[in-house]
Amino acid sequence: MTNLYKETEAIMKENDLRWEDIEWVGGDRFQITLDNFKEIAKKTEYSNGFGSAEVPVELVIIAKTWVMYREEYDGGEEWKIIRLKSDRPTNIETIYCLSKNQSNEEDAKYMYDLARLNGMKRKYNIKDWGE
Repeated sequence: MTNLYKETEAIMKENDLRWEDIEWVGGDRFQITLDNFKEIAKKTEYSNGFGSAEVPVELVIIAKTWVMYREEYDGGEEWKIIRLKSDRPTNIETIYCLSKNQSNEEDAKYMYDLARLNGMKRKYNIKDWGE
């Protein structure tokens, strides 16, 4: 069995991450305090072997310069870390759509050209947040 708090603390130590840098903990539809997370995580024992995920995969820990998220693969589960980019683009663009389904052909071509020029990936997910 794996203790969620000990697992979290170990991966944070391994990656030089600090509890005091955490801004929030939560998921898609909720946020909890860090103290509440620590309290419950200390009581949470789970099997991270094969089978279905026991800790919600939507659980994230967000800091200013990094994100921890749960990843499940073939029933195994663990924390993954993304170090956030410290430099953001300086150019500010005006956009007219975020989906080709809500745009006319010209807007869609503009979005594709903008993404290509800025080296952006066409598939966006949490893994794309990092460096």
